[in-house]
Amino acid sequence: VAPATFTAAGCAGGGGTAFKPTLCYLTSMTATQRAAFENAAARWQQVITGDLPDVPLSVAAGACGTGMPSFDLSVDDVLILASVKPIDGVNGVLGSAGWCYRRTGSLPIVGAMAFDSADIASMESSGLFAPVVMHEMGHVLGVGTLWSSLGLLVNPSPVGGPPLDTYFNGSGALAGFDAIGGSTYTGGQKVPVENTGQSGTINLHWRESVLQNELMTGWIVSGANP
Repeated sequence: VAPATFTAAGCAGGGGTAFKPTLCYLTSMTATQRAAFENAAARWQQVITGDLPDVPLSVAAGACGTGMPSFDLSVDDVLILASVKPIDGVNGVLGSAGWCYRRTGSLPIVGAMAFDSADIASMESSGLFAPVVMHEMGHVLGVGTLWSSLGLLVNPSPVGGPPLDTYFNGSGALAGFDAIGGSTYTGGQKVPVENTGQSGTINLHWRESVLQNELMTGWIVSGANP
């Protein structure tokens, strides 16, 4: 497999003895847009502190989505392919993100994030672009997108069906939920997962009705998203 050829500013990050995503920019971006990705990576580095072994990885062109390059390299922690490009015009799909390769039975090692250039200006003017990037990077890292395959999502709700008491049973999340006030929660099992919405929202986020404006609920709002 030929080495990757990145058409914009290339790659930055990775290395060291702590968790540190490598960001590879596939399209040109403004300094503000690039800063949103860098700040999001820095914030997730504060949350995830354990280093992961480097892994040699060869990926064919297009394997992580249309137009994605091939690459043959050693990945430190996780490689994120980032782009701002035309998708479907104003007010359609704002963007997409997720992992495309993961370590055997474990965490993502390669993921992609793409945002529609037609919607960037409105997201930036409303102050939502930075938290949306941080949210979508969470999905690349496995939040919501790995829950089922790791056996941590319990009682998933059907799309369009009656909402069930869907919850996430990871011990770390339980401790975190209790620490922010969840020790008195009586609405069902903990930690409550979103049980309404469409297929891209339901079963993949924390429950909006309980955690409201937390970063990884299914609906983003202006203001703080802790």
